[in-house]
Amino acid sequence: MRFFIFILFCFSGIAWATPNVVTSISPIGAITASLMQGIAAPVVLQPGQGDSHHYQLKPSDIMQLQKADLVIWVGPGMEHSFAKAIHQLDPKKVLTLVSQKGIHTLPYATKHASDDHGTIDPHIWLDLDNAKTMAGIIAERLMAIDSNHAEQYQTNLEVVSEELDRTKKSLARVLALPSLQQTHFYAYHNSLRYFENQFHLASGHGITDGSETPPSLYKITHIRDRMRADKAQCLLIEPDITKTQVHALIDQTNVKVVTVTIMPQSPELGIQSYIEMLEGIAQTLLACRDSVLN
Repeated sequence: MRFFIFILFCFSGIAWATPNVVTSISPIGAITASLMQGIAAPVVLQPGQGDSHHYQLKPSDIMQLQKADLVIWVGPGMEHSFAKAIHQLDPKKVLTLVSQKGIHTLPYATKHASDDHGTIDPHIWLDLDNAKTMAGIIAERLMAIDSNHAEQYQTNLEVVSEELDRTKKSLARVLALPSLQQTHFYAYHNSLRYFENQFHLASGHGITDGSETPPSLYKITHIRDRMRADKAQCLLIEPDITKTQVHALIDQTNVKVVTVTIMPQSPELGIQSYIEMLEGIAQTLLACRDSVLN
């Protein structure tokens, strides 16, 4: 009887334990979730749209970080408020994407407000080549801590890489329209530079880098005058920007306002939600162009 129970116990152990993976924001969570498809689901500390620069960790978030086998984040320039908690973890359990070899980075277009945030623009996931490189780096780390599922991680990585290559080609065709290339726009939050750079779009002239305090009345007046001089046609804003801030910027101008989202919004994060986010940015830029043409 004891031998029979022992045999059952051994066979029940065929289902290997899975790693506890914690990611910071939804684009990183989406890529990681696609790599862990069929194995487990990562925790995403900030799953929706919001200010990742100033997000305040909850006690439950701290607990998730402390019990994680792997923590994946962009870096202190993006998730600034995460830095203290993450720096207290075992460095071997932390993957800081912005500092990884092969990640293409851009400096901030303007002098950044705080030295604490560094000089690198952290919105690296808005470049599809970076996304593909990050997927490879994350998959490699997952295989290192969970070799029992290495084959599945590798298969998922191949699927993700193919989807990203397909999306890059598709968006390149959509965004190559001459009328779009010639549309002059400003962005309230200067977060789209990786996207603009990859698809050779005119720079969006950011008003803030995202971690700054809202612009002063003097700066708003200066920017409004500059938009008039540049003949800006469109202002891209993110969902958390107030109507008051927008009204002050476009007052006495012909600038159209269009909302853009740079974080996957689907409740089921995966490569499709990441791709939908990028396609949404492209459609937003087309809407900007169409609002000018109409």
